[in-house]
Amino acid sequence: MLANIELHIERDPDDLAKRATLVTWQALRATKDNFLIALSGGSTPRRYHQQMAQLDREETPWGKVVVLFSDERAVRPDHPDSNYRMARETLLDVAPIALSKIHRIPAEEPDLDRVALEYEALIKELSKGTGAVDLVVLGLGGDGHTASLFPGHPPPPPGRLVAATPVSPTTPLTPRVTFTYEAIALAKRVLVLVAGGDKANRLEEVLEQRGELPLQKALAGRTGPTTVVADLAAAKTILARRRSE
Repeated sequence: MLANIELHIERDPDDLAKRATLVTWQALRATKDNFLIALSGGSTPRRYHQQMAQLDREETPWGKVVVLFSDERAVRPDHPDSNYRMARETLLDVAPIALSKIHRIPAEEPDLDRVALEYEALIKELSKGTGAVDLVVLGLGGDGHTASLFPGHPPPPPGRLVAATPVSPTTPLTPRVTFTYEAIALAKRVLVLVAGGDKANRLEEVLEQRGELPLQKALAGRTGPTTVVADLAAAKTILARRRSE
């Protein structure tokens, strides 16, 4: 298994969300300064956001939270496919996070290369020049993609933290802006959420370092801790391998 990975296998997506929320809450409580968290899109983080929004307000230092996004689609912020819209509806409109500390990727603008450069500059400013986000939340697609890093796509330019991508091979078929492998490698902690049986073989490939899936490449470059939280359906191939050994 990849080094520095802590794997939690939970019964179902609701328990997955609860575990992910606990991991986030503990990291937030342990941070003395601002807590930079880069949220992910997709269906699995929805439950996680809803659990986060229910955290006790007296015990949760929401004032430290600074929200970023690990990727965004080239759509308006009110579009149903917008990662920002999903996060706003499930978390940002509910939790007591100051609007000034929520930084969406304006991917509806026509020049995505400029958008990526400006978002990268923002990350460097917020992280005091290090480029290291406190927690990057990622998912895993059925094809092995993570954020908007897809199999078969050329890698982002070296040295970049944020980059524009070609049109993605998954729905919606739009260009995107994404964290790069280097941004993920720099993150102080990474939290990967994986739910559903369609991800089982891909997750096993990633953790056992077979192939060159984007999530595997993203995690292989890390030295900091990574927490993977999977439900039983997503972990079925890993569990079957363990039983056979």
